[in-house]
Amino acid sequence: MNNYQVKVLAAFSLSLFGASAVRANVITSCTPGTLDTYIDGVNSNCMQASGNTAIFNYGFAFGTQSTSDLSDTAGNIYVTPNSNGTLSFGAGPGGTPRGFTNLPSGSNENLAYFIGYNIDPPPIIDGDTIGLAPFNDAILSLFVCNGSVNGGTITGTPYFQGNIDGIYTCGSTPNPGGGTSTDIMNSPFQSTISELCEGCGDPMATVNFPLTSQVGLLLVLQLFAPPSDVPGGSGNGTFANTNNSAVPEPSSLLTLGSAAAAILLRKFLSKRLRAR
Repeated sequence: MNNYQVKVLAAFSLSLFGASAVRANVITSCTPGTLDTYIDGVNSNCMQASGNTAIFNYGFAFGTQSTSDLSDTAGNIYVTPNSNGTLSFGAGPGGTPRGFTNLPSGSNENLAYFIGYNIDPPPIIDGDTIGLAPFNDAILSLFVCNGSVNGGTITGTPYFQGNIDGIYTCGSTPNPGGGTSTDIMNSPFQSTISELCEGCGDPMATVNFPLTSQVGLLLVLQLFAPPSDVPGGSGNGTFANTNNSAVPEPSSLLTLGSAAAAILLRKFLSKRLRAR
């Protein structure tokens, strides 16, 4: 099922709130590597090209939680930056690093991964898509920290601030604990997909949110060991998120002399419906 939408956006009304501080700290282009290089390493504050836009990824955080006393480390997960500005998470080339923990079938184990980060600036974005391909038994949720454009500023809590006292938070400033903060799990902008049957395919889901030029994300991947009659266990696969719609940032439009013109933004959202 395809949903076609046309929106007219006034690009000159945007302000890249918070972008300048991030730009000053960009140290490299995003390169393939383990998640810990994105948390505290060469990719900590990195820049990605997406068409003629610049996307800055920063503020990464990682955690695991399990009722089975399982845990994992960020060094086991490989991050692949894609040319369209997306990031994919999973195993590395040749299976090194291994990616997510494989939970053997019939073991009754479970393990949840929490991966959060910021995108600055998208620069104009009104949707984010997540994909899961393929896991036997898993649930993937996307939570979005989002502000809204109010005149020339962004209001709300658009920054992902990480794990603060056991709670993953959104904040009104990039600094953990600074300004107003909220629990990201209570965000009105969230979406979930499920892969709880063998061969269910490649589910996709989209969350829409107001116009913004700063977005914080938290991806929560919950793995469950499949029943003993389902071979292969869980945890063998990748997942990714992508911004649905982005246009050149306002500064680029000013250079082209187009700041006073409205931008016609066409967006196609595709959803796959799976028979259970």
